[in-house]
Amino acid sequence: MAHWVHDAIEWARLIYLEHDEQESIQGRKAPAGSQPLPQRLPRSWPRILLKYAFDRVRMQHLASLRPFALTSEVLDPVPTDEGAEHLAIARSKETQPPGPQLKYLETAAQSVDTANSCPELAIADDCAHAAKLRVSC
Repeated sequence: MAHWVHDAIEWARLIYLEHDEQESIQGRKAPAGSQPLPQRLPRSWPRILLKYAFDRVRMQHLASLRPFALTSEVLDPVPTDEGAEHLAIARSKETQPPGPQLKYLETAAQSVDTANSCPELAIADDCAHAAKLRVSC
């Protein structure tokens, strides 16, 4: 992280973030009563089971997700650096001196709705299967 980020956050009165992280985590989970992923992804789910056969906790987590969230979890995502966003969140909770106010560009629900409505992000079983085989669908 750049050396000036700490000062910038300290001086800020208002910081805009993409959306609330905790809401986003909840939005990645499939709603109660939705069709289970093994039924939605009959070709891909067995390959996912093979990849995580010895990790029951991981499999329970994956089974609880919406299809778009599953994709980012199983296709070996690129590691990310939490960076300035977590620093800004922590600083916003300070009271002496008062930290910056946080606002969000979108709600987590809007982000999830976008992911669910985009054909490019909506996972099709054939595409998920192809992705695991590293071929295009």
